Amino acid sequence: MKKDRILKLVIISLVCFSFVGLELVPVLAQQKTVTLNFMQFGPTPKRRESIDKAVAMFEKKYPNIKIKLDRIGWREGHDKFVNSAIAGNPPDGLVNCGGYTGEFCYMGVIEPLDKYITLDLYRSIPEWYWKIVTYEGHTYGLPPYFSATGLFYNVDHLREVGIDKPPREFKDFLPFVQKLTRDIDGDGKIDRYGYSWPGQQWIAHTAPFWMFVFDKNAGYWKKVDHRRVVAFNTPKAKEGFKFFIDLTNKYKVTPPAEEAVSSHWRNILRAFDMGKLSTYHHLNWLGWQLTRANWSIAPSPKGPEGATWSELSNYAMMITKACKHKKEAWEFIHFLASDEKVIEMRCSIIGQLPVQPKVLAKFAEKGPRWKAMVSCLVDVPKERHRIYPLEPGFETSMDETQSVLEAAFLGKISPEEAVEKWASIMQRDLDEIYLHK
Repeated sequence: MKKDRILKLVIISLVCFSFVGLELVPVLAQQKTVTLNFMQFGPTPKRRESIDKAVAMFEKKYPNIKIKLDRIGWREGHDKFVNSAIAGNPPDGLVNCGGYTGEFCYMGVIEPLDKYITLDLYRSIPEWYWKIVTYEGHTYGLPPYFSATGLFYNVDHLREVGIDKPPREFKDFLPFVQKLTRDIDGDGKIDRYGYSWPGQQWIAHTAPFWMFVFDKNAGYWKKVDHRRVVAFNTPKAKEGFKFFIDLTNKYKVTPPAEEAVSSHWRNILRAFDMGKLSTYHHLNWLGWQLTRANWSIAPSPKGPEGATWSELSNYAMMITKACKHKKEAWEFIHFLASDEKVIEMRCSIIGQLPVQPKVLAKFAEKGPRWKAMVSCLVDVPKERHRIYPLEPGFETSMDETQSVLEAAFLGKISPEEAVEKWASIMQRDLDEIYLHK
């Protein structure tokens, strides 16, 4: 009898354990670690630091999801992503890829995010930013932060000539930078220039500022009878581009043309930091790269018609269609775009601005420089925000245009001819993309 009782207990125990085991199978399956591969374009040291901290915070909250980052430069990253997509093995997603986002969407390799985006998330981000990451009626990206164009200025240089802050009105801008352009040591040569901007392919980012503030109705393109038509080769826009060149060649308030057009943005930024430039016109996150200059930043100057233009960078986070773990990939990019502690941490390190108005308000209270950065968005019409539109061909056209714009600065072609050549390059790309789908 005792043996029978023991046997029954053993059988019952085995049965119970088998049921428990069956119950544990899906639990263990859910706990299986998933590794996601994301590409990070343009990984500056501060971007590396911020994303590494964000990943650590995410993996602590989601211990079964591991993030592997492939850090790579902008152009190299573009080529690597395109080649991997053609080969059928793209990464699971992108944590930022700038102006190439539209091209990737056009290729059909990016996952639409419409079904993932909740009403709360949508309401937490301004409508105009959703428009930037929307392509042909679908939302493809989540914005982690953004940059706005501003005019960096050396506070001490302005004080030396009795100026408090940069002017906003066009009529005052040229006299302002002329006053700052100086021969400091008295040898008859200019030691300090009043104005500068990044050279190389970045000319195609700064030039539209002057073109669009001279013609407030100009833009990269507009739709006419279902066709995308270039919209920046207007007479007023050409006048704005000519003024941009005249600042260098006629008024000589910038470094000489040969130096200006060939200088990498890091070299120009270094010159500003060393006191060789008094103002520097570019995206506002660059201030946090400065180590020596007593700097602040002001909104970009208005044009003759009173219009202004602030470039906004599209650092969209995306998921590829090839991703086998889309739910987990969404958890990651949603975490980066919605967790306020992560957003505040990343923006504080990088020197960029949060897209959520609720968090943005906190940054205006962080100190005078942050308040000045937030002020760069003052009086900027919403329709003038777009600079990295989610459209294919945008960034690649600008790369090809570099030599054309440089030729205008070097006097090889006229400013008007340069604008028309630029327009023809972009029109060719637009027609190739949209008329021959």
